[in-house]
Amino acid sequence: MKKKTIGYLLGISAILIILVLNFLGIFFLLEDKSYDLRLKLRQKYQPIKQTGEIIIVAVDEESLDKLGRWPWDRSVHAELIEKLVQADVKIIGFDVLFIEKSNPQSDKLLSDAMMKSQRCVNEILFEVVKGVPVKSKPPIEGIIKSSLLLGSPNIFPETDGVVRKMMPVIEYQGTLYPHISVAIASAYLNKPWQELVKNLSLDINGEMLINYGGEFETFRYVSYSKIIDGDVDDKIFKDKIVLIGYAAA
Repeated sequence: MKKKTIGYLLGISAILIILVLNFLGIFFLLEDKSYDLRLKLRQKYQPIKQTGEIIIVAVDEESLDKLGRWPWDRSVHAELIEKLVQADVKIIGFDVLFIEKSNPQSDKLLSDAMMKSQRCVNEILFEVVKGVPVKSKPPIEGIIKSSLLLGSPNIFPETDGVVRKMMPVIEYQGTLYPHISVAIASAYLNKPWQELVKNLSLDINGEMLINYGGEFETFRYVSYSKIIDGDVDDKIFKDKIVLIGYAAA
C-alpha cells in the first residue's frame, strides 16, 4: 500500500512539475534552442547550396562615409535604380521605408524611377499590439503607385529575442498583405503571392519557421556606394533579385 501511495504521489508530482514547466514556457524554449542547434549542425555538415539569384546591396559603413549620413536624399535611390536597370536586374526589393514625404522633387525622382523600372517591391509597415495590426504606415502615394507589390517587413522575435519565425500573410482591416519576402518571390516568379503561401505549414499564430540558408554573408553583399560609383561589374546583377537594406552599425 505504501508503495502504491508513493507511486501515486510521484505521478501527481511529475504531472504538476510538467504543468508548471509548460506554463512557464520551458518546453517551447527547449524546442526553440533545439531548432537553433539543428540549423547550425546542418550548416556545418550539409549546408544549403545557394543559387546566387539573390544579391544584397548594403547600406554599409563605406557607403555612409562616401554618401553622407543617413537618410540620404531620395534622388540617390533613384540613381541606384537606374544603374540596376541598366545592369538588367530582374527585381529590386527595398528593405527601406519611404513612409514620410521628403523633398518633393526627390520624391518624384524616386517614384518616377520605380515606375519606369517596373521592378520594385516596397514595404508597408504595421503597428502591432498583442499580435493584432492596429495601424498601417504605407509608403508615400507616389511609391505605392510605382511599386509592383507592397509587403510587410514586420517580424516577431521569440521570448529570447531571436527571430525564428515569420508571418507570410498579415491581415489589416479585412485586407491581406504578404510578407515582403513573399512579395519579392511573387514578383520574381511572376506568380500570385496567394499561390505561394496556400500550402505553407503555419502555427496557431499564423507563423512559419524560417529555414535559414546560412549565417551572415551567406548571400553576396555589394556596397551601395560601389554601384553608385560604377565600381562593380554590371554582369553580376543580370536577372537577379537585388535586396537593398541596412548593414551599417
